Amino acid sequence: MTPVVLLVLALVSLAISQLAATATRVLRDIAWHELEDRSRQQPERFDIIRDEWEDVARGTETILYLAIAAHVLCLIAWASLSHVIDDFNWFNTTIGVIVGTFLLLAATVWFPNAVAEHAGTAFL
Repeated sequence: MTPVVLLVLALVSLAISQLAATATRVLRDIAWHELEDRSRQQPERFDIIRDEWEDVARGTETILYLAIAAHVLCLIAWASLSHVIDDFNWFNTTIGVIVGTFLLLAATVWFPNAVAEHAGTAFL
C-alpha cells in the first residue's frame, strides 16, 4: 500500500468513527418523549427503536472502537512508509500527536455530544 492510500483509509476510518460515535451518543441520550412526538405518523418506527436501541448502541459502539483502531493503525503504517519515523523529530512528533488527539476528540466526543444535545431525535 502506498502512503496516500493509507492516509485516505485513515481519514475514512475517522469519518466512520465520527458517525458511529454520534449514533451511539444519540441512542444513549435520546429524549424518548421527543422521538415519540416525531414518530406519531409512524408508531411502528418508534416501537422498533425503543425495543432495539440497546443492541444497536452496542453495535455502533463496537464499530466505533474498530474504526478508531483502524485509524491509528493506518496512521502508524503511513508514518512508517512515508519515512516520517526515519526522520524523527520531537517537535514534529509532538505536533502530530496533538493534532491527531484533537481530531479524534472532535470526531468521537465533541461533535457527537453536540448532535445528541441539539438534534438527537432528528438524527434517528
